[in-house]
Amino acid sequence: MAATSLFVILLPILYVLLIVATASVVAFHAVHNLTIFDWDVSGSGGFLIKLISYVGPIIAGSAMVFFMAKPFFSRRESRSEPVEINESDEPIFFAFVRAICTAVNSPMPSKIYVDTQVNASASLLKGVDGFFGGKLALTVGTPLIHGMSSREIAGILAHEFGHFSQGTGMRLSFVVRTINWWFQRIVFERDEWDRRLEDATKTDFRIAIVFHFARLMVWLTRKVMWCFMTVSHLSSMYLLRQMEYDADRYEIRLAGSSQFPKTARHLMILGAASDKAHNSISHSLSEGSLPDDFGMLASHYQSKLDSEVIKQIEDHIKKEETSIWSTHPSDRDRNANARSEAAAGVFKIDRPMTDIFTDLHRVSKITTVHLYRTVLNNSFNESQLTSSAETIRKSEELTADYDAFTRFFGDSISIATPLSLRKFGEIPVVSPIEILADIQKRTEETANVNSQFDTVFGSLIDIQQGKALLKAGYTIKDNQFGFTGTTIEAAKKAELAKREELERSRSALSDCTSLFIQRIKSSLSTEPSKLDPQLKENCLKLMKTASLIESHSVPYQKLLEEFNEVKIIISQDTIENEKRWNTIVELCESMYDELTKLYKELTAIPYPFEHTKANVSMAEFIIDTVPLKSDHQQIYGASENFISGMAGLYSRVLGRLARHVETHETVIGVSLPS
Repeated sequence: MAATSLFVILLPILYVLLIVATASVVAFHAVHNLTIFDWDVSGSGGFLIKLISYVGPIIAGSAMVFFMAKPFFSRRESRSEPVEINESDEPIFFAFVRAICTAVNSPMPSKIYVDTQVNASASLLKGVDGFFGGKLALTVGTPLIHGMSSREIAGILAHEFGHFSQGTGMRLSFVVRTINWWFQRIVFERDEWDRRLEDATKTDFRIAIVFHFARLMVWLTRKVMWCFMTVSHLSSMYLLRQMEYDADRYEIRLAGSSQFPKTARHLMILGAASDKAHNSISHSLSEGSLPDDFGMLASHYQSKLDSEVIKQIEDHIKKEETSIWSTHPSDRDRNANARSEAAAGVFKIDRPMTDIFTDLHRVSKITTVHLYRTVLNNSFNESQLTSSAETIRKSEELTADYDAFTRFFGDSISIATPLSLRKFGEIPVVSPIEILADIQKRTEETANVNSQFDTVFGSLIDIQQGKALLKAGYTIKDNQFGFTGTTIEAAKKAELAKREELERSRSALSDCTSLFIQRIKSSLSTEPSKLDPQLKENCLKLMKTASLIESHSVPYQKLLEEFNEVKIIISQDTIENEKRWNTIVELCESMYDELTKLYKELTAIPYPFEHTKANVSMAEFIIDTVPLKSDHQQIYGASENFISGMAGLYSRVLGRLARHVETHETVIGVSLPS
C-alpha cells in the first residue's frame, strides 16, 4: 500500500519537473536564439519569417507551460454541502451510530450529515482537523433511512467505519483519489482559455500558424498526461479495491455473510427507485409543485419497479466483472468474498430504520429543500412544496391514465393517427357487448394495419432525412434512405409517392380505430340512468379537449418532420459549407413558425388536469414560451419538448377518457377480455 501510494505521489512531482523543463527550453530559446534575426532571408516577407521563427516558439511554449500549470491554480467547482444533523435533535440515531462505532472499533464521527443520495459515505473532515487530526464525517442518504432496515443500515455503516479504522490507509487513499481526480482534470477539463486559444487560430494565417502550433503542443501535453493518468489509475485501483474488501469484512462480521448480498441487491433496487422518484419530481414541477420528502418518495417507488428492472439488476449482479480500472470490486466478487467469510453476524435487529429517528420527516424535508435550492436556485419557492403522499397520488393517477390508454387503444392511436373524435356524432350506437366482441375479433387485423402504417411512416421519415442531407450539401448512397437515386429530385419524387401510400394506410387504420369511438359512444349511451353525471361531464370535457388537439395534427406533423430533418443534419460530421448552415437556418425558422402557431392555438385550450396555478393553458404546460426566431438552438430544443409534450398530453387525455368509459362498463356489467 505504502509503495503504491508513494509511486502515485511521485507522478505529480514528475509533472512539475516536466513543466520546469518546458519553461527552461522556452527561456533558453528566448535568450540564446536572437541570432535568428541575423538570418539572410531575402524578399519583402523576410523580416516576418524571422519574427515568427523567434516569437512563435516563445508564444507556443508559453501557452504550453500555461496550460500545464493551469490546473494548479484553477478552483474546483464548488459543491453544496449536505445538511448536518445534531445529537440533540436525533439522540437515538446518534446512539445507534455510536454503538456501531464501538462494535467495529472506530472513532465516532465528529459530524453527521444527511443528503438525498442512495449512499452512505465516510470521509475525513475538510482541512487540518480532518487530515492530521483524524476528525471524521459521516453522510447518510435519506432514501436509505426510509427504505432500508436497521440491520442493513448497520452493515452499511460498519463498512464505512471500517474505512475509518484503516487510519493511515484512509489518508493515503484520500491522497491517491485526489491525485487521480487532478490528473483527470488535466486531461479532460476544458475552459474559457481553451476556447480563447481556439479562437486565436482563426486570425490571419501567418499569425494563426503560431497558435495552431501552440494547440498542437497543448494536445501533445495532454496525451503525455493521459499516460500519467493511466499509470496512476492502474497503480492505485488495486489498492482501492483491497481497501473495499477490508471494509466489507466489518459489514460481514457485524450483519452476517447471508445479509451482505441482500443489502447489496437492495441498494441497487433503491437506486433504481430513486431514479423513478426523480422522474416523478420532474412531472410534479411541470404541474407547479414539488414533493417535500425525497427519501420517502424514493422508498415508495421500490415496490413500483417493473419486474424487468429487477431482473436487469439481478443479472448485473450475477454477470458484472471486476476490471483493472474498477475502484470497487464487482458485487459478484464481493458476494463471493462474503460467503467465504461464513460469518453469522452479531447484529440481528431487523426493524425499519424509520423507527430510530425522532422526527424523520423534518430531517427529510430539510434535506429535500436543500436539494431544490441547490438544483433550482432562484426558481425554487417553498410555496411549491406539497406532501410526498400527494405527489404519489398524482403520479399514480398519471400511470393509471397511460396504462388505460395502452389497454384501451393499444398502439393504434397517436397524433399522427388520431382518433378523429369529430366523427363521434356519425357513429351508430350498438350493444356494448357487441362492439367489445367486434374489437376482440379484429385485434389481429388492427395490429397488422397499425404495423403497416408504422412501416410506411418510418420510410417517409427516412426519405425526408435523406432529402435534408442532400439539401445541406452531403452526399448519400443509392437506397441509403429508402429511395432510388442520390439527388434532391429523386428524394422529392419518392416522398410524394410515400405520402400517398401513407394516406392509404391511415385510411385503413381509421376504419379499424373507429371501433374505439363506437365503444366510447355505445358504452356511455347504455343504461344512461346508471351513468354518473360527473363522469359524463368529465367525458364530454375530455372528448372536447382531445378533439381540439387532433385539429392541430397537421402543423404538429410538419413540426415533427422538420425537427427530424434538423436532427439528422446535426448528427452528421460537420462540413464547412454554406448549404449546411442555410438548410439548418431555413428549417429552424420554419419550425419557429409552426411552433408559434401551435403555441398560440394551444394557449386557448385549458390544461385538463390538476395544476397549482389557476388557468394554465396546455401550451404553457408544455413549454414556458416560444424562443426568439434567431435563437436556432433554443428553437430546436423547444420543438423537441413541444413534440413530446403534446403527444404525451394527447395520450393522457384519451387515457383518462378510457378510464371513465371502463368505469361505466363495469357498472353496466361488460368488459373487454384481457
